[in-house]
Amino acid sequence: MIKLDTFTIFLSWKCNFTCLHCGFSCGPCRNEKMSPEKAMEYITEASRDQNLKMVAYSGGEPFLFYDEVVELMSYSFRKKLKAGIVTNCFWADSYDTAYHRLYKLKKLGLEEIITSVDEYHLHYVRAENIRNVINAAIKLQIRAGVNLLMTRKSRITKENVHEILGIPKDDLEDGNKAWLRESSPVLSGRAKQHLPPEDLISYSEAELLNNPCYFAVRNAVVTPDGSMYACCGFGGATENGPSSITYGGNLNEMSFDEIYQKLKNNLLLNMIVYHGPYVLLKIAEQYDSSIKFRKKYVSNCDVCEEISSNIPLRDTLINALRELAIKAQNNART
Repeated sequence: MIKLDTFTIFLSWKCNFTCLHCGFSCGPCRNEKMSPEKAMEYITEASRDQNLKMVAYSGGEPFLFYDEVVELMSYSFRKKLKAGIVTNCFWADSYDTAYHRLYKLKKLGLEEIITSVDEYHLHYVRAENIRNVINAAIKLQIRAGVNLLMTRKSRITKENVHEILGIPKDDLEDGNKAWLRESSPVLSGRAKQHLPPEDLISYSEAELLNNPCYFAVRNAVVTPDGSMYACCGFGGATENGPSSITYGGNLNEMSFDEIYQKLKNNLLLNMIVYHGPYVLLKIAEQYDSSIKFRKKYVSNCDVCEEISSNIPLRDTLINALRELAIKAQNNART
């Protein structure tokens, strides 16, 4: 059975960076933002699910609103919920600054902090800032996650990132202290405009088929306007909105429980959770052999983006699953 684990709040689409890879097209000119009052309202609703363990904060850059993050973590901590946060580390210009800010959040339940090390982010932030955050997190026993967004031309990899950051390799490879994850950007948002598809590191059907997704539905997400999705990799949602296959509804119009039950009972999302999204491409192809889609993808998230943005493919898939559901119901009756 699928159970809620994490509720991620995208506080804002505002970011002080304008990275070319950004799938959400975040930047300094984006002004969409969730109020602390709304965020607390959403946390209150989500916390009624007894399975919820963590409230995470993402965006945009959450540390642009540090005081509000403190307020929200304090609120969720009183509800006995752990916390996580994603940051570009712009604010950590010294180790002391990183330590004191993270120390305050640690006291409010912060268990994991995630950042990125790649050519896109290092165009805007010093490696020293990222080192300050990771070292402070390790000292405070906050797990540090490091995403390495790569193309075929990338110079930064798992093998040399410790040299670039000036952090002992053993610290970055100790799963209790930190984790490293390599992946190519998904072609949505700004990445779709600026990154050549042939530069991405992609995988074939054999590598993606039957590759279950742990995050869908278990990591529910709310965006600044109250839209709720089944995961934090909701493929082009800032462009396609409710057309995303992971969209559940708006928390300003429906309750958290109503939307979550809808996501939890969605056949398409269940297939993504247990079998991975690539199997959906195969179902659509069997239903209509004329349907067109790419044969290689950088990740499960990329497959979901294809289904969300490729309207004929998505509609074909919905019709195919509807027919399968009807057949299953008829078979159950006989």
